[in-house]
Amino acid sequence: MPKHFLYRTITAAVATAIFSLSPNAYSDGFDLSEKLSVTGFIDMSTVRVEPDSGDNSTESGFDQFEIDLLFDFGSGLSAQVDLEYQDDGDG
Repeated sequence: MPKHFLYRTITAAVATAIFSLSPNAYSDGFDLSEKLSVTGFIDMSTVRVEPDSGDNSTESGFDQFEIDLLFDFGSGLSAQVDLEYQDDGDG
């Protein structure tokens, strides 16, 4: 097994563990300032194929993420900006 594959596998496992241990820590978003809040989510997946013959393969990545910026200008005036990425399946 190549060293870079092992390193990437360990890195992906550690990152997944860190994100999954505290999924509710920022479930309601957080305030960057009195007038700016941030919410959003990250959707990731990993697929492992182990055929009876041939090489094993593992693919992982971000399927989708969204970041929402919420602005409060006061006097009842507010704005929201949604930034989204979605994998189209082409990598």
